Amino acid sequence: MGTSVNIILSGPESSGKSSAGEWLSMQTGMPYTPEYARLFLEKHGPAYTKDTLDRLWREHLVFQQKKRAQGKNNLLDTDLLNYQVWYEEVFKEVPESLLKKIEEEQAHRYLLFYPDIPWQADPLRENPHDRERLFSRYLTLIKEKNRSFEIVTGSLSNRYLLALKGVKKLLNPA
Repeated sequence: MGTSVNIILSGPESSGKSSAGEWLSMQTGMPYTPEYARLFLEKHGPAYTKDTLDRLWREHLVFQQKKRAQGKNNLLDTDLLNYQVWYEEVFKEVPESLLKKIEEEQAHRYLLFYPDIPWQADPLRENPHDRERLFSRYLTLIKEKNRSFEIVTGSLSNRYLLALKGVKKLLNPA
């Protein structure tokens, strides 16, 4: 199969990324790495500052490096593009150091989850009313980076099947 690939589960909050990642891991045997920011904020509380976000994206890289299976294809719940959108939305600027690291993430291919399932309240979620706009922002960034992607839509059961098809296409591009 050649070089290992990171399949990134991306998109706005409450679009089914985490549950799909766990399911895809069971179906494919690919290692799944959960979203670091969620794990951190669940432990330390939902409040954050720009300094917290700086710490989060840097620790995210270390966490994913430790969790990824070397030499294997991996499913990763979000990547640094998530932090870019977060900075843009909350702080209206993105650190140059983060943008540089995003450019280094070359082995990433995306399952981009469309927010057509109901939003579910959660103490860590902030954007119930603008998920479509955020989806468009993720899509724009992925296209700007010229990275491969598949869009996942529909009911929960349908999106799992679409996600599985998407993984297969992303691993074996025509």
